[in-house]
Amino acid sequence: MPGSSAYSITKLVDSRLTAYTAAENPEVQITSVHPGMIETDMITDDLRPFAKDTLGLAGR
Repeated sequence: MPGSSAYSITKLVDSRLTAYTAAENPEVQITSVHPGMIETDMITDDLRPFAKDTLGLAGR
């Protein structure tokens, strides 16, 4: 997905950091939430079919 490298890498870092933190601290419940794609101005036309949620649903 051209133009989405900064967004994609932050998702990857969050996922890996969660896994490493959980492995190093088994006595603590570690959770990471990755919400679905919300249709905003940031979404490019080729990604719009995957944006199943609307901005009105964010934060609920």
